[in-house]
Amino acid sequence: AFSHILATFADTSIKNTFKRWEGVNVSGQSTMLKFGIPAGTSEMTVPTEMLGKNLVKMIQVAISDPPTITEMQNLIRDKVLPRINYAITRLAVVEQNPNFELRITGKMQGSAGKKDVYLDLTEVYVMDAMLQNMKATVEQFLVFKFELSGYNSKAAVVALQQNNTTFFVLASDGAARAQSVKSSLVNAVGKIRSGVNFLKNETDNQDDDIIKKGTDGIAVKDLDTVLTYLNKIETALTGTFTVEIKNADSDNNTYTVQISLNNFFNSLPQNPKQAWLPTYTVDTTSRGDLLWRWQAQDYASFTFPDPTFSGLFPGMTNDKLKRIMYIDEAFAWRLSVDLYNGNSNLDNSTVNIVINGKTYLPKPNNYYWPGSSYRYFDFYVMDNNGMPVQQVVATVNGQPLTLQFYKKTPLVRAKEYDYVSADVTTASQTISAQYIASNPKYIELNLQSWGYYKIERAIGTGSFSLRDSIQTNYYSDYNISAGTTYKYRAQRIANYYSDWYGYYYAYRPNNYTNTFSITTP
Repeated sequence: AFSHILATFADTSIKNTFKRWEGVNVSGQSTMLKFGIPAGTSEMTVPTEMLGKNLVKMIQVAISDPPTITEMQNLIRDKVLPRINYAITRLAVVEQNPNFELRITGKMQGSAGKKDVYLDLTEVYVMDAMLQNMKATVEQFLVFKFELSGYNSKAAVVALQQNNTTFFVLASDGAARAQSVKSSLVNAVGKIRSGVNFLKNETDNQDDDIIKKGTDGIAVKDLDTVLTYLNKIETALTGTFTVEIKNADSDNNTYTVQISLNNFFNSLPQNPKQAWLPTYTVDTTSRGDLLWRWQAQDYASFTFPDPTFSGLFPGMTNDKLKRIMYIDEAFAWRLSVDLYNGNSNLDNSTVNIVINGKTYLPKPNNYYWPGSSYRYFDFYVMDNNGMPVQQVVATVNGQPLTLQFYKKTPLVRAKEYDYVSADVTTASQTISAQYIASNPKYIELNLQSWGYYKIERAIGTGSFSLRDSIQTNYYSDYNISAGTTYKYRAQRIANYYSDWYGYYYAYRPNNYTNTFSITTP
């Protein structure tokens, strides 16, 4: 069995083709086929995750220039797969003999001084499972066809169109191949189970066994654990199981998702590009780079034709799938509100926004340290495109406060991001002023806390009028006369200068300091 497998890679054409294929690096995965005898029970797994990764890599690699995908598929079909099948049939013969043993001498291990060891059915079953995994993995490459007219941008654009019938479409025998992939995976589980049971039931001296149980081998309780998980894997391959995904979307919701690999293997579509993916187009840049464009340009119209992906996720809906895939983040207008309170912490605070009469709640986030005077709130808005934000409502210590925008109001813009600095600091009620008898003379106003203010002044019994707009905590008034009474007050607008970087600013309305009177000599 194994000499036949080893002879496969002695074939120069096969070896060179695999080397060229494995040299293609996609997303850090530099090899497609990795196999080895498990070093322990933790490695006795069925590579279902590998199958999904391989499918993605096949699509990506197929539009580059390794050996052509057709060349690779022909090689697997005509030279590799027959050898794997032959090796499996030879191991099946060995497995009929419960007393089989193969002595591996020290010389066979590379040194005549090494102790002889014996290979029995435990190792044979594990090797058989490895071959079944190998068969499933390589046969997966034959389920779909990936024919290209050439290896250039033009050919790739044609191939990736959803109505293309030669690239990423089910092969003529693809449905049967898919069934064979599933059968091989189920067989791999069965072979590992047979190996574990054979090892558990061995009664002879195992000192010279390769895989052994006991104090210097695998604990029997670990073998029992393997059997338990093998049953779960088998159920996963042949039935439906559920998984719970915690913090699975932008609202940190938990979802229970059904998965049926059995459905998937049994009902692969003729053209997955059309059956699985929302409508898209493919074009190229002036440099020849591929441009992938989704036709839908808003969250509501971006839908999957079959959100169950051919029954892989029974009961899956578009809404749930889009939330789990964070598609709302891609299409939403994202708004961050930075709340600031210079008087106290924001432990008991929140923010809502109102657009076109609809109230939006913030997303959960971890951008806050207890006791901090800053707190960040993120919003995703999927509708009301082009509409202005009517209100920013901050609730601080249980008290709601409708804030006022300074100069400009943000508009909803799908797939864009905006930032609002919101100042809820209560203006100081202890401002003071003093007369400075210098040259020139002036009155210095102490506002107590840093911020952006509108300074108002009244002379004698007159009314207040706007004197200046400042960003500081002091103000100097040089336009004064002797023997005159001046009254000052300031309206706190925001914590930052409100024209920086195009940010939006919101603040407490009618947020005035106390009034301070001073008479010049």
